[in-house]
Amino acid sequence: MAFTHLNSKISLQVIQQRNFNNLAA
Repeated sequence: MAFTHLNSKISLQVIQQRNFNNLAA
């Protein structure tokens, strides 16, 4: 359960970073 929560949190950070990169480009 905790691992799934952590994995989701990391995935969310990756998506946010990707969106930031798209805006910066």
